[in-house]
This record gives sequence, C-alpha cells and structure tokens, in this order.
Amino acid sequence: MSEQVVETQEASAEPSAETKNAENQHMIPKNRFDEINEANKKLQARLDALETESQKRLETQLAEQGKYKELAEERAQKLAEAQAKADQLEATQAVLSNHLKAQIEEIPEDNRSLIPDTLPVEQQLDWITRNRAKLIKPAAPNIGAGQRGGSGEQTVNLTAEEMEIAKRFKMSPEEYAKFK
Repeated sequence: MSEQVVETQEASAEPSAETKNAENQHMIPKNRFDEINEANKKLQARLDALETESQKRLETQLAEQGKYKELAEERAQKLAEAQAKADQLEATQAVLSNHLKAQIEEIPEDNRSLIPDTLPVEQQLDWITRNRAKLIKPAAPNIGAGQRGGSGEQTVNLTAEEMEIAKRFKMSPEEYAKFK
C-alpha cells in the first residue's frame, strides 16, 4: 500500500506531457491579449460616452417637456376659451332659430313656400329681411270706405245758447251734441 501512495505522490509532483500540452492550448499570447484588452477599453469608453449622451438627451427632453407643459397649458386655456365660444354660439343659434320661426309665422301661408329652407338659419333670416315687402302685403289703410260719417267720437263745443236749449229739453250736453 505504501508503494501506491509513493507512486501517486510522484505522479502529482511532475506534470505529464499531456498536462503541459493541455495548459498551452488554453493560454493566450500576450500580444493577442493586449489587442483584445485595448478593444475592450475602447468599447467601454464608447459605451460610457453613449450613456452620458443619452442622459444629456433625457435631461434635455425633460427640460423641453417643461416647455411642452407650458404649451399644453396654453392650449388647454385656448381650448377652454373655444369651448366657451362654442357654448355661446349654440345659445345664439337657438335664439336665431326661434326668431326665424317667429318671422316665418308672420308670413302668410301661401308665401311660406318661397323661403329657401336649404339655407342655414342666419341666411334664411337675411333672405326674409331682404324680401319682407314682397312676402308680406301691407295692410290697407282704413279710410272708412262704405261707411257713413266719420269714425270715432268727435268732441263738439257747445255755445251758451246751445247749452240752454239742452237744459230746456232736459238733455245732457253730450246728448245734445250727439243729435246736433
């Protein structure tokens, strides 16, 4: 047994030729190592530069986003103003529509078909305004044609004599003026 232990110790003390060959296969020549190491350093430097540039871009974008935030706030304000104007426009449109209906009701039914209904409300109102004289016939003046006497009550001033006569006949001055 002791012979086996001595042989094993001798074998482990001296590397065999196979072991030396295997170690040489895994070794890299110094000049190749320096090339790879130099390329690695260059790539690391480039990576660091790109990361720095990327960080600067991100900071710039964040700074610009601050401006975009201002721009977004400005646009939100303009949108609110536009919404207020749109609401006002809708209210005005409703009023104009009601006014148009009232204008159309004033026009005789036989002339209502002359109004172009394909136009928007404001253009219809404009058309009615321009053609109102043609659409609505003016009312004839009341000249009392066919009536006797004047229309309405007339005030008659009675003289002192006429007042006495009205008293004698037991009439009021208005009654006497009526028969006069």
